Amino acid sequence: TNPTPATPEPEIINQAPPGGIIGQAPPAPAQSAWQSAGFGCFSGSTLVHRQSEVGHREWVSLDRVEIGDVIEVAKDKFEPIYAFGHINPDEEGSYMELNFDQEQEPLQITEEHLIWTLNKGAVPAGSLKVGQEVVLAGGYATTVTSMQMKTSKGVYAPFTPSGTLVLNHGIMASSYVSLTTYTRLPLIPSAYHHLIAHFFTFPHRFSCHYQSTCPNATYTEEGINVWEVQLLSYIRLSLQLSALVLLLVLIVRSRCSCNKQL
Repeated sequence: TNPTPATPEPEIINQAPPGGIIGQAPPAPAQSAWQSAGFGCFSGSTLVHRQSEVGHREWVSLDRVEIGDVIEVAKDKFEPIYAFGHINPDEEGSYMELNFDQEQEPLQITEEHLIWTLNKGAVPAGSLKVGQEVVLAGGYATTVTSMQMKTSKGVYAPFTPSGTLVLNHGIMASSYVSLTTYTRLPLIPSAYHHLIAHFFTFPHRFSCHYQSTCPNATYTEEGINVWEVQLLSYIRLSLQLSALVLLLVLIVRSRCSCNKQL
């Protein structure tokens, strides 16, 4: 006689209940080396609002845009893409797919990429919880109703002069990622990461956008812009040195206080 087949275990949906966190199964897809290093992106199906030279506007997927295309970066504000921090049309990335309670399409975003929330400013997408509100262009908000990990084709990180992006019919996101993974300095609040990244990317922005003297972009094998690899290394060094100086100042002040008490 044939053995009785084992009853399959029920699949656990990787979706958080209201106010909860993402479930434990099925396991999230393995991250690529670039994601483990702290580089964040959007999938190729993510929509941006592109404006033509004659003023015609349309929502197109990121796999259809290129450097120089003019896209929406805030309510009715359009700027050119001056560079891609990361671009690889053929690679499959591991994304957090966020679903919302309004008309916005699900957004596929890496966990370390910054997205604007109503009360906490720009935070890593991986820190969001179901029920939390994210900002729409124009100052409105939409609520995260569910989230799950998915693997999708294409990795894109467009950079604009403002460092902001309007995605999927209104979602406000940053061009940048959380600095915690890369710099290993978790003490800096994530609300400041967008400003810090925007400050340090000024040389790239100045050369490529304001001076229009940016040479042809050079990318690593993973599709990461060499400019950004160098800038992130500089950011990490600068922040680590700043943290060391701050620690020394605190030590000196503590010793001075002790000496005064004696």
